Amino acid sequence: WIKDIGKVFERDENGRPVRAVGIHLDIDKTKRMNNILKESESKFRKYINNAPVGIFVIDDKGNINEINKQAVKMTGYDKEELIGFESKKIIKNVDYIDRKTYWQDIKNSGSIKYEIRFKPKNKEAFPAEVNSQYFKYDDQEYEFSFAQEAFTQFFKSAKPCSVRIDSGWNCTP
Repeated sequence: WIKDIGKVFERDENGRPVRAVGIHLDIDKTKRMNNILKESESKFRKYINNAPVGIFVIDDKGNINEINKQAVKMTGYDKEELIGFESKKIIKNVDYIDRKTYWQDIKNSGSIKYEIRFKPKNKEAFPAEVNSQYFKYDDQEYEFSFAQEAFTQFFKSAKPCSVRIDSGWNCTP
């Protein structure tokens, strides 16, 4: 890849260039590095967007800045509806501490794990486990939250049982 930069300084009476100055720059290495960066970003976005957990990037004010497909599925909202949405509006039946206290907790510890009840747009609320990580990027603070449906209620109500598996892999109580 070559980049040409030039400027005409003088033209004749017919408007044709008479004097010009210019340079040729070899930008091959820059182009290759940009392509590698684009491929890497594309691959990373695919991993995040197709992750089996809901991923929310939330700013220090509690507003959702970025989400993945699973977060859209969990909440029932369109991506466009969730971007800029106040995160506490999708939480139900939680003693929500004020944002400043929560933010200081996550900044001091670096990460917080908790269980909430998600309040989807057009579905019944359900328990979810959330693991939030604090990070700073370009002088802006965020939390990177991973959420998945919690199965704690199911396991708490499950009764222990035992089965016997015979040599043909058949189960009998």
